[in-house]
Amino acid sequence: MTSSDDFWSERSVPGSPSWQFFQGRALSRYRFAFKHVAGKHVLDVASGTGYGAKLLGTTGQAASVIGVEFDSAAVDFANQMCTTANVTFRQGDAQELSTYFGAAKFDTVVSMGTLEHIPDPNRFATQVKTVLKPPGVWLVTMLNPNVFHEPDPFHHQEYDLPTFRAFLARHFNAVELYGLKEPVDRRRPIPLPDSVKKAVKRLLRPAMAWRLTMLRQKPHDAGEYEWTQENIAATREFLAICRVA
Repeated sequence: MTSSDDFWSERSVPGSPSWQFFQGRALSRYRFAFKHVAGKHVLDVASGTGYGAKLLGTTGQAASVIGVEFDSAAVDFANQMCTTANVTFRQGDAQELSTYFGAAKFDTVVSMGTLEHIPDPNRFATQVKTVLKPPGVWLVTMLNPNVFHEPDPFHHQEYDLPTFRAFLARHFNAVELYGLKEPVDRRRPIPLPDSVKKAVKRLLRPAMAWRLTMLRQKPHDAGEYEWTQENIAATREFLAICRVA
């Protein structure tokens, strides 16, 4: 669909060579959201290539899903691959949601792997709250920088658990937090000297170097991941359920 290096290196693209290694964790986020979208009108913010929005509208049985995404190449991909009778996509800025949709339009807003990429996270949270209609729910994830150590040039911020909790509490009175319990690592050794591996990583952009590392891991299914409320601070990724009274 596109030859953009940023598109293929940063995004989870169904059908791409790396998809099998990322789909388990990516899809586990949306599977968690199913109980909050059935029969609801849903906004998927930073919907990327559209696989999550489509899942919410089909298996998740949402009444309708609109995916909004800043990158036009991702929107084109989603429109070609993931549009259904109740799932549509449009280009837009996550920090301007009320401009497109007005106030109190959605029962549920989903933002999976989004918050790290937002230049003004407080404005984003305010916009989410504006487009939600009471009693609305916002599901939002955040990578834990104390566990996820690989640098990503596309991230504006990464919050540890206390910072994430404090950020959400500024905007929502009711916040429920979970952490991602990952399957046991099943990495396959790469038969190269460490010096060669380091040299290859130095030659690659950081996002691509991270994916080279991940290719060592055998794929896991979404069902192998668990969202738990135990020892959340030690998990790799957080997921919050924020409610509008």
